[in-house]
Amino acid sequence: MRKVLALLLSLVMTLTLLVPATWAEEKTAAGYQLPASLKGKTVILHTNDVHGAIDKYAKVAALKNECYDRGASAVVLLDAGDFSQGSTYVSLSKGATAVELMNAVGYDAVTLGNHEFDYGFPQLKANLSNAAADFLVTCVNLVDDEGEPIFAPGATAPVTDADGNTLFNLTVMGVATPETQTKANPALMKGLTFLSGQKLYDAANAKIKVAREEGNADIVIALTHLGVDASSEPNRSIDFVKNVPGVDIVIDGHSHTVMTASKDNGMIQSTGTGLAYVGAFVIDNATKSVESNGLIDLSTYTKEDASVKAIADKIIGEVDAEYGKVFAKTEVELNGDKEPGNRTEETNMGDLITDAMMWAVKTRMPSINMENAVAITNGGGIRAAIKAGDITKKDVFTVLPFGNTLTVVNVTGAELLEALEAATFCTPVSLGGFPQTAGMKLTVDCTKDYDKNDTTYPGSTYYGPKSINRVTIESINGKPFDKDATYAVITNDFLAAGGDIYYAFAAASSQIESGLSLDTVVMDYITDELGGTVTSGIVSALNRSVSIQSSSSVNTMSLIQMDASVSPGNSGGGLFNMNGELIGIVNAKSSSSDAEGLGFAIPINDAIKVAQDLLENGYVTGRPYMGITYLAVNDAQTAAQLGVNAYGIYVVDVVSGGPADKAGLKAGDRIVSIDNTEVAQKTDLGTLMQEHSAGDTLSITVARDGQMQTVSLTLGEKNASNSGNGTNGASRQEKSAESAPQQNPQG
Repeated sequence: MRKVLALLLSLVMTLTLLVPATWAEEKTAAGYQLPASLKGKTVILHTNDVHGAIDKYAKVAALKNECYDRGASAVVLLDAGDFSQGSTYVSLSKGATAVELMNAVGYDAVTLGNHEFDYGFPQLKANLSNAAADFLVTCVNLVDDEGEPIFAPGATAPVTDADGNTLFNLTVMGVATPETQTKANPALMKGLTFLSGQKLYDAANAKIKVAREEGNADIVIALTHLGVDASSEPNRSIDFVKNVPGVDIVIDGHSHTVMTASKDNGMIQSTGTGLAYVGAFVIDNATKSVESNGLIDLSTYTKEDASVKAIADKIIGEVDAEYGKVFAKTEVELNGDKEPGNRTEETNMGDLITDAMMWAVKTRMPSINMENAVAITNGGGIRAAIKAGDITKKDVFTVLPFGNTLTVVNVTGAELLEALEAATFCTPVSLGGFPQTAGMKLTVDCTKDYDKNDTTYPGSTYYGPKSINRVTIESINGKPFDKDATYAVITNDFLAAGGDIYYAFAAASSQIESGLSLDTVVMDYITDELGGTVTSGIVSALNRSVSIQSSSSVNTMSLIQMDASVSPGNSGGGLFNMNGELIGIVNAKSSSSDAEGLGFAIPINDAIKVAQDLLENGYVTGRPYMGITYLAVNDAQTAAQLGVNAYGIYVVDVVSGGPADKAGLKAGDRIVSIDNTEVAQKTDLGTLMQEHSAGDTLSITVARDGQMQTVSLTLGEKNASNSGNGTNGASRQEKSAESAPQQNPQG
């Protein structure tokens, strides 16, 4: 790949939210097309927040080549950070594979995102050393303990054509989010300072002044990993352009915003995340100004560079071979969304992870008092969803890519309140610190303003709470919360070190490092505790009329429908609401091919009535009783075996003295209809019986010896003495010939 810039690398829960508010990211439609002819033009291509989408780098390389094919004098390729984390394909190598591919594509310059620091600063330096990275690394606001820049604060160089002719002088200056000191593990950030606010603006303005006056810069581009999230104020890209007026183009990242540059927004352009788009600025070489700009949709771009694709395919193949094996399944999608999702509300993914953390400590750290234990992980640490179906190790590593380990911190109730108050200061606006919890019931009152301290936490851009007025902890493991009590908080090493505003944890009286990686904990929990299947149990319907079929009965019931898995042994288990109140008794699952994953429970009020009847009478009163056993014939093979020439419900036996016997029904009769309603299969009979009570009289038409006959049958009451003798819907056929989907008991 041709390098344009002569730049040298410089390495110098149960959770309740009260009255949520709304906030929307600035987003602009994309669909830009490059001009057919780029003669006399320079193209600035850019990316941000790639987050391990290495399978798309071949398209970026092809797009760069296409610009030259259309006559471009030069092409400059830039990235605004967060390229070395986000998928297993880059996280397993701690970012090294991302750098390898960026070299192959031909990047010219990058700035640092907060996730470049996830693997520690020594690893970052190794990844971006002169020997490893073929592109400039620039960051104007990252300084050491002496206040000196650690990477190049910026660089000015001529952009040249293929013949070496200078087209214009370009300055590229990187800016990393000051939030890195909190969003990266504080334990790994010692000796690093990120200038913020006015200090950041002063450093940037000073660099631009030098570039203009001494470097004769024609165009200044700021690569800002700042974003536009409200929680990042006053260190957003929109704050930056207001305070640094000498920048011509801002290429932004961090908030995953899709934004097209315009004069109205300070010429800020951002491509979202995961290489959904590639940004482009077309520069007229004669006027040294932006002629057009926009975002190119990679989902519709089909060209790929073969050499880059080969490198990516090799990496993907090696990872998939080792980590792509299925070890479990989920019957529901596990929510990995940012918002609404893990950074704004309780999710099933957050519940799964924190439940796994509680389980791991209970089973592997017996010294911890689980009565006063809660689990908390940060929503920002959950990076992906897992779709319904198979689960692989790669899936779990993608959800939890940081290599965090399980840590227990002992804090007072007051310290726990402080941590939660700080971590939800802008809720319901998205924030990485939003707590996903287990063992705790809390409320965040979003109608109240966050009462912040006058100064930030040490080394942070975030303010701690002056008072606790938004968060209320109602209970810990069902017991009243006590701010003076000591609680064992099961968390990850990132939060234990004060990451994501959990500074109260860093000041804890004691910490116990388990050495257990969070991804392994989750995988072990799924296999060892959940038996390899994950469900969430969300109620999706009430008063659902369901026909329940077993080998001996068909009954139609009004049930609660949920999406939890119901397996053998689950029947009779409780269905609870978010308050821990029993609302139903699990009794069935769907076996229908078009409704797999549905479970059903008996409403608790119905169950109570049944229990009372059983206690008082020994049976459930009012249930109808016919006094027959029958067989459903619904296929030719069964009909041939029995010597019958019609499908339907055949009476096999009649209980002597029972309602059917008194009505004149005989063995061999085929029940054709009841009260003029056709009866063709088990469910038809079961449904009709459920619509009647003991004492009701039915008109039953049967086929007997080739003739139709109608009898009048008065239903008896099913009780303890007759429940095993020709009860309603009883069948001697253990394996039904019925082919229609049914709801099957699994208890």
